Amino acid sequence: MNVIDSVDSVKYSILGQEPYATPSYTYVYKNLNGEYRVVENGERLSRAEMKLKRFTTRYRINQTPIHAKIEEEFSSQDIGDNFLVDINITIKINQFDHFIESRIEDVETDVKKQLKMQIKKACRQYKVGDISEVEHIIPDQLNTDELEKMGLKIMLDGDVDLSEELKQRLKNHRRSMEDVDLEKEIKNKKAEELLEIFQGTPVGLLLPLYDDVSEFKMELRSKVKELEKSKTMIREKFVNGTIDEVQYMRAKSILGDSILPAGQNETSPLIEEKQAGNSFKNNDDLEVNNSDDEEWS
Repeated sequence: MNVIDSVDSVKYSILGQEPYATPSYTYVYKNLNGEYRVVENGERLSRAEMKLKRFTTRYRINQTPIHAKIEEEFSSQDIGDNFLVDINITIKINQFDHFIESRIEDVETDVKKQLKMQIKKACRQYKVGDISEVEHIIPDQLNTDELEKMGLKIMLDGDVDLSEELKQRLKNHRRSMEDVDLEKEIKNKKAEELLEIFQGTPVGLLLPLYDDVSEFKMELRSKVKELEKSKTMIREKFVNGTIDEVQYMRAKSILGDSILPAGQNETSPLIEEKQAGNSFKNNDDLEVNNSDDEEWS
């Protein structure tokens, strides 16, 4: 749509009369001194003012608002993933003299070009997972100052979205990360429990150095002195009640098949010794699944 509908040369005439402005069309007069006179709805320029100001040019301005739209994909910081931007644009002439001086030939094209440059720059600064940040910028924080200096009033509304396929991919990624966090939390808890069991033993000093319990077991087998001392200390911890049967069996799964002196029968001598001072129940009924200690951290 042409905003400047026509440009006519004018001059004062005793019999001449200027046209009335309407809701759809505004007349703007300009003289050789660069002075402007805006004639709006229901008004017309008088012969007296025409003579006094010596206007030479009359612009007929179409006041119908221009409605435009930007509905495109813009690249994000993630290569191959785009934001879907849908913006409605309403353009009006706000300052007629500035608009005429700006010499804009195609208002809609120029406005969309400037806005797209800003949208493109904003989208490239964020990953698709940060869409809430982009929504805060587009369209509310798009800068229209330069366009307003050209005499335009710009009104924007719209939103930023992602494709359904991309939304599902992000959802799956979030779930995967939540599973990883949960697994890490479980492993950390197991590691803390083992550190508590082996606290004060040589094994307790070695545990924090390993992320994998299998690797730790292999290394532990090569440290005979530390291993035997830790077996003795765990045995004493169990007997004096510092650790219970469950913790004792977990320690056994780390230290090897037996943490008792050679020739003794598994936990029964310890149970008898423990019962003498603490009245613990017989360990034959104890059922423990040691497989949970295969990994931690």
